[in-house]
Amino acid sequence: MPERGRNLRLRFLCAFAAAVTAFSTVTPSRAVELVYNVPFASPGSPFDVLQLDLYRPTDDDQPSKNTTIVLLYGGSYDSGRKEDLSGYGYALAELGYTVILPNYTLTTPGAPSFPQAIRDTLNAVYWARTTGALMHDVPIRLVVGGFSAGSTIAMAAALAAPQFATFPPSAQRGYVIDGALGMSGRYDLVWNISVGIPLTVANYVGTPVYAAGWIGAYTSASAITYVNACSPPTVLFHGSHDPLIPANNAVRLGQALTTAMVPNEVNIVSSLSHDPAGVLGASLWQRAQRVDQAVQFMLQNAQAPCGRTPTPPPPPPSGACCMSSGACDVVTQVDCGGQWQRGGTCNPSICPQPGVSGACCVGATCVMMTPENCIGPRTHFTGSGVACGTLAAAPCCRADFNQDGVVAVSDIFDFLNLWFIGNTDAAISTNGQSLPVIEDVFQYLNAWFVGCP
Repeated sequence: MPERGRNLRLRFLCAFAAAVTAFSTVTPSRAVELVYNVPFASPGSPFDVLQLDLYRPTDDDQPSKNTTIVLLYGGSYDSGRKEDLSGYGYALAELGYTVILPNYTLTTPGAPSFPQAIRDTLNAVYWARTTGALMHDVPIRLVVGGFSAGSTIAMAAALAAPQFATFPPSAQRGYVIDGALGMSGRYDLVWNISVGIPLTVANYVGTPVYAAGWIGAYTSASAITYVNACSPPTVLFHGSHDPLIPANNAVRLGQALTTAMVPNEVNIVSSLSHDPAGVLGASLWQRAQRVDQAVQFMLQNAQAPCGRTPTPPPPPPSGACCMSSGACDVVTQVDCGGQWQRGGTCNPSICPQPGVSGACCVGATCVMMTPENCIGPRTHFTGSGVACGTLAAAPCCRADFNQDGVVAVSDIFDFLNLWFIGNTDAAISTNGQSLPVIEDVFQYLNAWFVGCP
């Protein structure tokens, strides 16, 4: 490559890497509408107003589940932002949920965020039941959940409502929460102190451990304090050897809920991880499906006398899981170890058969399937009997990402659109077997500059 071309390429890569690092806005996919930075009133928060992001399913092919999920990010109470969970917003909306990702008040030096962060969460619920329902068709059946510090706050809000409510409960169904989802959170702070608790928790509560009145302060901030017979159905996930937050937080809360005869599930996953990838599943799609299953459990176990409406279990999804041998099984998508065919049934026409299947280029990746199943605007079939990874005569051209036969700047934007929303089609380094990472950006740009044969 001429020196001038090499320098141009290096400048482009460096500039692009900087843009990737600074980029904070996610472009919505076809099936999801994103309403970004919606203000909601929360007296006591900075300027008495916070912002939330709203994700709504818009694809008629993906029916709405008529349920809203309010999800809180983690960050040790003093960091994090709603955009951290944008991938979950898209994934859960694509499953049919309306998703609200609110910001909440963070702890700053000398300014604890308890109980304001709990009030912020309940004020997001209030917004959903009033302005959200009126202006954005937000379903008023609602589940609250969170990760790590966000789980500590979300579970306290779900179990304590309306003790921390800011506004009079005049919204539809008031502050009734239909389900609570906790992932790797602290729910019994007083007990947790006995096994060690970080300074960030003390900063959140605003009272040093063993200072005057500390037991009352930490009790008030603990979700377990508020368990009663009308607590919402609850599902908890926790790594068995979580290095940051002991799993007994989930075990103890589950025991308290069981004693109060509240439907609950406690999933202690054999894992050394605190991260959702080690607790819920390696891929974002697996994690979204775990959340979906948890929410369905909550809705099916709602107690009508407590203001909740039980719902029948959803019908099992139809589809076929095709294995490389051509064999077929009917399982859920998350359990499919082969190629999932949505809406398909187990018969020879839906699964690739030996000697008939070939390599199908899907964007920059390759999957094995029959020609009739290799369809879509970004796909092309390379020929029967050609295996992925051994393409020679008609290779998948990574540079032509949108597979329109021309390598153009539009291919870069199509790639980035999927990369930023965490779509596995952009995980070119692993052929879509994991979430896209920064390495995929550089691999794709390298392919784009080289072009196609």
